[in-house]
Formats: sequence, C-alpha cells, structure tokens
Amino acid sequence: MIGGCHTGPGAARWSAVPGGAAIAALLLLLAIPLFTALLAHRAGAQAQVTVMTAPDAWQGARNGTLFIIDVRTPGEWRSTGIPPGAGLVDIHGPGGRAGFLERVRSLGLDPASDRVALICAGGVRSARAASWLGRAGYRHVYSVREGMLGRFRLAEPRQPGWLARGLPTAPWPANSSSEKP
Repeated sequence: MIGGCHTGPGAARWSAVPGGAAIAALLLLLAIPLFTALLAHRAGAQAQVTVMTAPDAWQGARNGTLFIIDVRTPGEWRSTGIPPGAGLVDIHGPGGRAGFLERVRSLGLDPASDRVALICAGGVRSARAASWLGRAGYRHVYSVREGMLGRFRLAEPRQPGWLARGLPTAPWPANSSSEKP
C-alpha cells in the first residue's frame, strides 16, 4: 500500500525506489496528454467532408463557382446521364486511391482555390472521394450527399437526389470531357 492505495503486485518495485510512486504518477500524467494528442492527430488525418445539396451543386456549377466531379462508374453514367459539364472520374478506376487522385489532378483544378463537389449515386462514394481530396490538400471540397438517385436511409431525412429534383443531365459519352471547363 502506498499513500493509502493498494497498487497491486508491482507496488514493491515502485516503493523500493525513492519517490517511485510520484514518478509513476508523473509518467501517467504525461502519458494522458500524449495519448490525447495522438488521437487528435489521427482524427485530423480524416478530412472533414462538407455536404451540399444537389440544387446547390447545380447552382454553383451553372454560375461557374463550382466544378462537379461524378465519381460513379461508366455504366452508371450511361444509365442516368451526368451533370452537365461534370468531370468524370470513376472512384473504382485503376490504381485505387492514388489512381483516383492522379485522374483528378489531370483535370487541372487548383487545390487551393477551386471549389469541387463530388457526386455519386447516393452519397457514400462521393463522401469517401471528398475525404481523399481533402487529405490530398484540396481546400474547398463538398460531397453531394443525396447523389444522383437520392438518399433513403432510415436514420436520415429522405433526400430525393439530382434526378428526382429534375436537375439537368447530359448524355454520356457525348459530354464525357474530363477537362475543367
């Protein structure tokens, strides 16, 4: 027992060292902020994703203040069409995350100043892609949470999506340019 507290089987080792209990307490006090800082750093590695509605994305694209990247597959682009003027970068294309980031870089966007909205079918892939871009240094990145088809999770309010809102689409591949307008 040290200071009225039982410290367990290792107590004999610390009690044999002058001030051992104080050293152990100090080490513990130093470890807590270090552990907290490591957790905060780990959390900071995950870029925060800002969400945007489909109408807001269309408004920004239409007035030239936002570039939309459709991260769905070519089959999905063919099936529903794409947002007019959108860059097309399949998140599942070759090279995984590094390949995706390279294809986005090829669009010629300025990571420091261009505003970029990512869209998929229902918001899952666009959130992942937005996180990747945020971690890669893009500062103004948004995910169109409702996507092209809508978001219908029970835990969230229904969101109709680009198509159900009647927002315009362009056929693919007629407008398959991956160049920044």
